[in-house]
Amino acid sequence: MTKDSLAITDRIKAPNPVKTLIGLLIPIIILTLPPNFDPERHFYLYYIMLVWIGLSIAACIFILINALRKEGQLQWGTDSLIIRKERISA
Repeated sequence: MTKDSLAITDRIKAPNPVKTLIGLLIPIIILTLPPNFDPERHFYLYYIMLVWIGLSIAACIFILINALRKEGQLQWGTDSLIIRKERISA
């Protein structure tokens, strides 16, 4: 037997992002629909809200990109570990 025949191969896939996306989209919706929110009266809160919405949208984009990424391969060998074509020796 060769060293390659002793290797165990598994697939790597990102977890289902639906719960995370829902958890991020609900606060975005709540923050974008405040009743009678005056930016002149609540100056700092207005900009904190804009930063929070921006970070939440960036996180949603990152989660979607990670979910749509091609699944990788994890290969366990006797003397190394190969993760997405990158070899890590023992």
